[in-house]
Amino acid sequence: PYRDWVVRAFNNNMPFDQFTVEQLAGDLLPSPTVAQRVATGFNRCNVTTSEGGAIKEEYRFKYGVDRVETTATVWLGLTMGCAVCHEHKFDPIPQKDFYRFLAYFNSLTERAMDGNALLPPPSVKVATPVQQADLDAHAARLAMIEQRIDDALSRIRYEDPGRESNPTKPGAPRRFASFSVWWRHVAKSGTGAPKPVVELARVPEKKRTKEQTASLLRHFLTHACRQTADTFLPLLAQQQRERDSIKAIKDKLASTLVMQDLKKPRQTFVLNRGQYDLPDKTRPVTPGTPAALPSLDAEAPANRLGLARWLMRPDHPLTARVTVNRYWQQFFGVGLVKTSEDFGAQGEWPSHPRLLDWLASEFIRSGWNVKAMHRLLVTSASYRQDTRFREKAVAKDPENRFIWRGPRFRLDAEVLRDSALAISGLLVEQPGGKGVRPYQPDGLWKAVGYTGSNTVKFVQDHGSQLFRRSLYTFWKRTAAPPTMLTFDAPSRESCSVRRARTNTPLQALLLLNDVQFFECARGLAEQLLRHGDDDRSRLVSGFRLVTSRHPTETEMTILQQALEQHRKEYQAHPADAAAMLAVGEAPRVGGLQPTELAAWTIVANLLLNLDEAITKG
Repeated sequence: PYRDWVVRAFNNNMPFDQFTVEQLAGDLLPSPTVAQRVATGFNRCNVTTSEGGAIKEEYRFKYGVDRVETTATVWLGLTMGCAVCHEHKFDPIPQKDFYRFLAYFNSLTERAMDGNALLPPPSVKVATPVQQADLDAHAARLAMIEQRIDDALSRIRYEDPGRESNPTKPGAPRRFASFSVWWRHVAKSGTGAPKPVVELARVPEKKRTKEQTASLLRHFLTHACRQTADTFLPLLAQQQRERDSIKAIKDKLASTLVMQDLKKPRQTFVLNRGQYDLPDKTRPVTPGTPAALPSLDAEAPANRLGLARWLMRPDHPLTARVTVNRYWQQFFGVGLVKTSEDFGAQGEWPSHPRLLDWLASEFIRSGWNVKAMHRLLVTSASYRQDTRFREKAVAKDPENRFIWRGPRFRLDAEVLRDSALAISGLLVEQPGGKGVRPYQPDGLWKAVGYTGSNTVKFVQDHGSQLFRRSLYTFWKRTAAPPTMLTFDAPSRESCSVRRARTNTPLQALLLLNDVQFFECARGLAEQLLRHGDDDRSRLVSGFRLVTSRHPTETEMTILQQALEQHRKEYQAHPADAAAMLAVGEAPRVGGLQPTELAAWTIVANLLLNLDEAITKG
């Protein structure tokens, strides 16, 4: 649910200040909605443990440090974790300020040991729109039935006969004519009614309030009275069906981790040398922000809500700059400040300081409009330049820091996979839902999984789940998906705002041989064979699908030669064609000659491995 909340926030263009406040402190807003509580899952994404020998206080402190470092990296572009142990001579953030920041996250109800539970508390259940509609419909029907029960009760004029006659038939639920006989039976036996009713029946008659007596009588008339059974039995059966339906839906609701503060905050102390068990009792601290940055408003609450609102103040010198720098990094490959995780003394000076200032001010002026900022970047003259290299420019600025050409860099791991799936026609664009488990080698999880863990054994999904967007891939952090790691995706064990980009032989081998990418090649080949008229038109169509341009005559010659070569090979060895086409689980398109499809699959594989297919620009 938290992932789906983030996706909806971006799709709906939630203002970045609201996006920030809800993730850091949605639970502290007045009367928070379920969605606002779900948003706080941002700070429950840290690694937790229940390992034997782990010390609760030590790990509670580690979780707090992780949250400080994550918040400081994402919104401030600062490495505040450096001050956890001691102060640095030229660092404007002293150790005391680190622990003041930590105090915002030091009073959570979260348990230090997660018990190896899937959802260590606190957590909330979240309904999908369809489930919520069903719940609302059942709730409306239940309300109508309960109103009918109330109406029926209002028409009854009950008089207690004071004794029992005509006992209930054997085998049927016991019913009574007398209210007084019934409640005495319930009080003595402790049976025949729910526990709250039994406890109420055991209250001495003279000590009962009018409300307690009325509540007992209501239960008697609706559930245990012989004279009213014909009236209420059908209504109670309908009521129970609706309640059962509601319970069945709620049992299927997804749950998600959220933040929640203790009613009484913990006292936070500066820790000597950052040792969890060495608090300096002479240096208590209260929640606060670094003194080197603008001070908190006088009326700001001393909790995460006050912190979130401080971060989004228009006069804050870092939040807007750090955020637009990451947007620039996403589109241009490198931020205006290359060290996007570190705007401090050890970070790199911005290549275009005035441009960074202007973008930050525009972001604030727009009302923190994320899509408007993205539109501004991708429609800029800098972004829309061609990407051709020029020898003189490369010699002076090999990293293109002065933007003499358009951005050109290898796509991120998730984008590479999704791009191949989209080109092949296999991509399933269904939004939301549980994480999926596409292809990966067997046994990777077993080496790092505990025997009792629910992720000790990798169980691959099938059908459409294999072709969902990479956003929905299930991620085991101690054994992350190998395809993603090969292309430099971070393990997600800690916050990362900048990825390395390597170029290795293993990446080429993966793109040529991995089951998922080979399936994509076959999907592209099937599209070309079904819709093209001849070899040339099919090759042109395939090249354009992958590169968004027409091939040159030289490129066409190479593709035609490759097609003819593989066509002859598979016509001579049809068993090899059959074996190659059996790779993967994607359904095959019928009516295509296997040897022809195999030859086109190899050509499609070649196209998907072109530099232009895996490189932006």
